[in-house]
Amino acid sequence: MSEKIAFIRPATAQDLPFFLNFAQESGPGITSLPRNPALLEKQLAQPESHLFSLEFEGRVIGSCGLVSRIGVETPFFAFHRLVETHRSSLLDVEIEVPVLHFIEARKKPTEIGTLYLQKEFRGQGFGPLLSYCRFLFIAQFREKFASTVITELRGVNHEGISPFWEAVGHHFFGLEFSEADQLRFTNPETVEELFPRHPIYSQLLPFAAQEVIGNPHPNTVPAKKMLEKQGFILSDYFDIFDGGPHLYAPTDEIHAVRTSQRATLRELRSDLTTKTRAIVATTKSEFRACVSEILIEDERITLPLTVGQTLNVDVGEEILYYQF
Repeated sequence: MSEKIAFIRPATAQDLPFFLNFAQESGPGITSLPRNPALLEKQLAQPESHLFSLEFEGRVIGSCGLVSRIGVETPFFAFHRLVETHRSSLLDVEIEVPVLHFIEARKKPTEIGTLYLQKEFRGQGFGPLLSYCRFLFIAQFREKFASTVITELRGVNHEGISPFWEAVGHHFFGLEFSEADQLRFTNPETVEELFPRHPIYSQLLPFAAQEVIGNPHPNTVPAKKMLEKQGFILSDYFDIFDGGPHLYAPTDEIHAVRTSQRATLRELRSDLTTKTRAIVATTKSEFRACVSEILIEDERITLPLTVGQTLNVDVGEEILYYQF
């Protein structure tokens, strides 16, 4: 191929060194990137887990993934923020008080996560491919996934120190945030054993902890905006370690799932130039996706030759595409 195209493909065991590097670069708080080779290898092997690599010029520069059903292999915990109303007729006072409840996920939704792009490649248009390709994968294999999709965004931490962890979890674990963050991978049962089961009144927490509850890490704000464009909204749930927000959307209402379309590949052209761009993906068992110019005519699609070579598709095959 004369032109190198960034593309998404399923992660393999050979990608483990790249994923371990991402985990080290990202620091604590990205809950789906453990800094442990054995755990990453196990994650690749789990049938509920789907990890993808973003490859560019023969190098893996990013990752993303999703879990078909959370809480199946290991329990999934969160804090649920509810509001209690306290009234006093004598004082003529009514106060709304946020209360945090430690809960385990029971409905087993689909979860998207593991989104990471190396710093040197940020701001070059790779973000939408990493984020939206997961929804094309869901659209392609819809029966594998739940009726709701959630995501747990990285919470606020300063050089590995989480204000929320310092105010809550640290008192029960006696561990630094980075140590505890890895514990959820290596010994998830410890989370259930040690986290407080009684409700926590958030107003009793230090202000530094209160102000980060439900807020994303600054590096995660662009990902949050892309998800909101897809129809995700903030929930009343958040991460038990760093207070990062949970977003959710009905699966069939996610914009890329709902509006992605299928078309037969009509032609591969080396001189194709159009203003219409889309994420295009295979409909084969081995999923691949990339950003491409497209030409749609009579429910058939024409792609650049280099894109066809990247996706390993031939004329007459079916293509899934999403204009964004």
